[in-house]
Amino acid sequence: MKRIVCLILAAVLSVGLIGCGSKPQETVSAPNDPEENKTYRDPAEKPEAAEPFVDTDGDFDYETAVWEGPEGYKVVYPKGNTAAKASAEILVDYFSKEHKINLTVTADTASEQEREILVGKTNRAESAKDIFDSDIKVSLKGKKLVFDAGHDVTLNSAVNKFVRLAPKKGEAITFALKTDFKATVLDGYNYVWGDEFEGNDLDFTKWDFEERMSGSTKLEISWEKDVVDVADGRLKLHGINTFNPLREGTLYKSPYSVVTKYKMNYVYGYAEIRARVPFEKGSWPSFWGLQIGANGGKNKVGGVAYDPEKAANAKYGVEVDIFEVFGSETSLEPTIHRHYNTGIYNYSEIHGTDKNSYSDGSTVRWNWEEKGVDLKTLSQQYHTYGFLWTEKEYSFFVDGEKYETVDITKSFDECSDIEGFHEPLFLMFNNHVFADDMSYYENVVEDHSKMPFCYYIDWLRVYQKPGVGKLYIDTTPKTYVGR
Repeated sequence: MKRIVCLILAAVLSVGLIGCGSKPQETVSAPNDPEENKTYRDPAEKPEAAEPFVDTDGDFDYETAVWEGPEGYKVVYPKGNTAAKASAEILVDYFSKEHKINLTVTADTASEQEREILVGKTNRAESAKDIFDSDIKVSLKGKKLVFDAGHDVTLNSAVNKFVRLAPKKGEAITFALKTDFKATVLDGYNYVWGDEFEGNDLDFTKWDFEERMSGSTKLEISWEKDVVDVADGRLKLHGINTFNPLREGTLYKSPYSVVTKYKMNYVYGYAEIRARVPFEKGSWPSFWGLQIGANGGKNKVGGVAYDPEKAANAKYGVEVDIFEVFGSETSLEPTIHRHYNTGIYNYSEIHGTDKNSYSDGSTVRWNWEEKGVDLKTLSQQYHTYGFLWTEKEYSFFVDGEKYETVDITKSFDECSDIEGFHEPLFLMFNNHVFADDMSYYENVVEDHSKMPFCYYIDWLRVYQKPGVGKLYIDTTPKTYVGR
């Protein structure tokens, strides 16, 4: 009987996940005018105005062409461009695994041959030298397969899209696309780190899993692919109904926190995502940042990212909730927290208050109903959500509109120390589900037919002003059993 129940439930869950597929959505622009991002070497070669960016939830038009490759080809990248070389190696890996053909990667200083796969702005005549940062094109030029893009980020996207389409031996996939990528936003902030989520799984040189939000008897958290996966150019986080015969009482399943903690920490900059966020009763999606020393200094970071001893001895840690949806069908909100380390600085005793070990900053809600958005399709719409961090402020954006600013030159509680607001943060995503046996919950699921709760992140991009702030990177991957 248990087996029959499990099979029925599996079928129900499969249908539910299908319900997260492409639906009508809203396409929006980033904070700056797209014209500012267009780059070319010779102004006389500036192309005509391009069509505006349109996204169809990962779908795009492409063609399949007869091609003599990949056997006998070599993959060529621009000398000195390590990012382009890494993209070239993705192709080599694909052809090796799928077609059992081993190709070599070489810089464009090697002698030219008729059969080449060109990746990026090589010195070959077939490679485009002047192309917008946002544009990508994969084409056949004679016998050569050419990957053109205006930026290393979009070049990597082009290669991963090609691989994702899984061309067969003797065929090439060709396409030309305009993306919404921008190398520069706001007032001179340049792209420094991010993820376009174009691969077939989470990139563990950029991300890790952590239990930043706990489960309960009714809520199981997991890193299995039914709740956290990468597909169609999206990071897909699902909060689902579930049945686990080995875990009595389980009703829901949601993903572990997807964190940059061990891979990327930064000080000052503009971080932005384009995402489809669930606005449903019982859903708790979030995009947030945490200082390494938050929650009593119990966090440790690997690699070169930060000094764990300093973090452990900090009097408090900072949490920046760029947004959370507390089961609302119309609104989201940002919040600033200080988490006090009672072993170093007991806030309640020192200040004689009845507060807990943390205090909250200013909170202003963003309400979609007030913006005139169609609430019936809100959970299927994509919008941009941004966080600007300077020496003076935290500011929060939706679709390029700044709606809240917190002054971080002044304390918002009785602790006058503000050092923590200028210490490194890491970023993360959660798509939690409220259950009534959790230590904290706003509401619970009322209509289970609206599940799964689908939180899809199209991309995360981090920008900094040259010479302002810090960036800590470590690309050493960890292994997660079952991934």
